[in-house]
Amino acid sequence: MDIPKLIIEHHSMMTDRGFHDIKTREISRENHIRELHALMIGELCGEALEAHRTNNFADLIKLQTCYVEALNIEPDEAWMKLFKGGVKDSYGDEIADVILRLFDLCGYSCKKINPDYGEFYQQGWSNEGSDFLMISEQIINRDLSFVFNLLYGFCVYHNIPIEKHIVVKMAYNGTRPHKHGKEY
Repeated sequence: MDIPKLIIEHHSMMTDRGFHDIKTREISRENHIRELHALMIGELCGEALEAHRTNNFADLIKLQTCYVEALNIEPDEAWMKLFKGGVKDSYGDEIADVILRLFDLCGYSCKKINPDYGEFYQQGWSNEGSDFLMISEQIINRDLSFVFNLLYGFCVYHNIPIEKHIVVKMAYNGTRPHKHGKEY
């Protein structure tokens, strides 16, 4: 997987969908970063847990078909029906959501990602005195890659085709409305 490229693509999609328009919500950058952390935790502790508890795992044939078609065509009604009928809200789909939220957080928190080298260049913070933002910088530099590696390793160990889930979920998210129809 080309992680820097996926971070750029996913963060751009989420920005285009209005997820980072914090001025209209009158929320600080610091609180928005907190929200992004909380949403990531909610995906893992709520939605992924519920999918696992209810034994909701993706139909691997439908996942493979969605994956191949997502690489070659724009998702259409038939694709959406296939996705919703065998992949959406499954355990792998929810783990993909966690990873995509991680990518979005990284994209939001970094000024520039150099795809040639995969290096992150920190953005200048508007309120540099904030302890939270200084801690966030350290997390982004060190811990986000650690979290991703843990999740990815977990998926490999448990035979969850996470790369396919990520591609398919990004294709699905590309069809969704502004803020996916939600407040944030």
